[in-house]
Amino acid sequence: MKAKNKITDFPFNRENPFKNQKQEDCLQIVKIIQSYQANKKDNEENYIHDAIDSDGKPIKIFHRTKYLSTTEYYNIYKQKVREQHKLSKSEVELLFYIASIIKSDTNHFFLIIEDAKEAMNYSGTAIYMALKGLLQKGIMVRGITNKDYYINPKYIFNKTEFSTNEIYEREQHT
Repeated sequence: MKAKNKITDFPFNRENPFKNQKQEDCLQIVKIIQSYQANKKDNEENYIHDAIDSDGKPIKIFHRTKYLSTTEYYNIYKQKVREQHKLSKSEVELLFYIASIIKSDTNHFFLIIEDAKEAMNYSGTAIYMALKGLLQKGIMVRGITNKDYYINPKYIFNKTEFSTNEIYEREQHT
């Protein structure tokens, strides 16, 4: 398969390919059996949950809620998104710019490169490279025109909270 080196190498989409996908589809469902509050501090609450995972196996969930300033929140969110999806700094910045312009009830948007350049203080080349990276990673797809795009709903956030999950599984010795 030929590498997609330009934005025009990505196909146009007449319909939204993400229309039947919801952000909730990305979450693993677990059944909480019992919860214990481990401790509470000024800006943090810690809980331990006995739960059943989606495969029916018993698991322990260590849950920490941290209350952050807006700056702390966005810095950590950007770091987690960048790590999780292996995004460049410019790709993360473009994703955040898109989140700032997109309406909350849709994943369709128009990207005007000149507006993005001004808002992000990036060159047009840097924005096009970031755009190409987001397209390559399946975070967004082209719509029916050069300025028309759809973003995968699992990458849109509600701007007030997010959750990260790490799973630690003990090695089984035989």
